Amino acid sequence: IIDGGHGEGFCIGNIMKYAQRYGKKNGKDKSDLLKVLHYGIIALHVHDMENSE
Repeated sequence: IIDGGHGEGFCIGNIMKYAQRYGKKNGKDKSDLLKVLHYGIIALHVHDMENSE
């Protein structure tokens, strides 16, 4: 996904999905928050790779 140039959109979509799901599916599930952080870190990596000189 990242190698195909879709990394940023994929990560942002998953961040939104898990942030919106938190508190709804299985209550306030800590794993949803961890997934938000996980995809945020990947998005930062993609950003750095695309904007490195």
